[in-house]
Amino acid sequence: MIDEVTAVESRPDPKCIIIGVAGGTGSGKSTFTNRIKKEFGDRVTVIYHDNYYRRQDGVPFEERTRVNYDHPDSLETDLLVRHLRELKHGRPVQCPVYDYTVHNRSDKTTAALPNKVILVEGILVLQDERLRDMMDIKIYVEADADERILRRALRRPSSPCIICTWNRHGLRRILSSTAAGMMWPLTWSGPRSCSCCQRRMADGYCSDRRHTGGHQGISL
Repeated sequence: MIDEVTAVESRPDPKCIIIGVAGGTGSGKSTFTNRIKKEFGDRVTVIYHDNYYRRQDGVPFEERTRVNYDHPDSLETDLLVRHLRELKHGRPVQCPVYDYTVHNRSDKTTAALPNKVILVEGILVLQDERLRDMMDIKIYVEADADERILRRALRRPSSPCIICTWNRHGLRRILSSTAAGMMWPLTWSGPRSCSCCQRRMADGYCSDRRHTGGHQGISL
């Protein structure tokens, strides 16, 4: 009897919908996510992939500023996958909290509760096959590369993160990436790395590009 009860409780909730929202840094992911959250309120749980950057307690600060945070290896996606499975099965989880000012995960956690809709946002949430397989809807948010860089600069103008981005090493890295329409370095050329690849894997896209022949807004 106990085994039967446990089996029933461990089944995923078929009514729980997981929506993935991907896009480059500064593309408008958070704006899109916040609008959905505002519209549906407590019926939506939001999880940010950025909070799953790996802990780097033993790494000096200067080295942490040089880490490529746009590479999949910088993220503990295994933990995110486990958390989504727990939520899908109706169990709350404690999500990590990332501190951008020190380039490291903080000691704090934030509770994420099971819900009818779970939004997962991040630059690489469509890169991982396990995440894609869990998603009921996949959305890609896009904007012109120059607009994204400007938004990134204005977002945290005085933080160590943006200083690192715009120093002589980071500026060259960002500009070279921009030339290819990406926000991550050209040194990583994985099969799912480029923006167009993730866009193709999405079910729909939301765009605010100014030079796309009038194709703006969301297309689903």
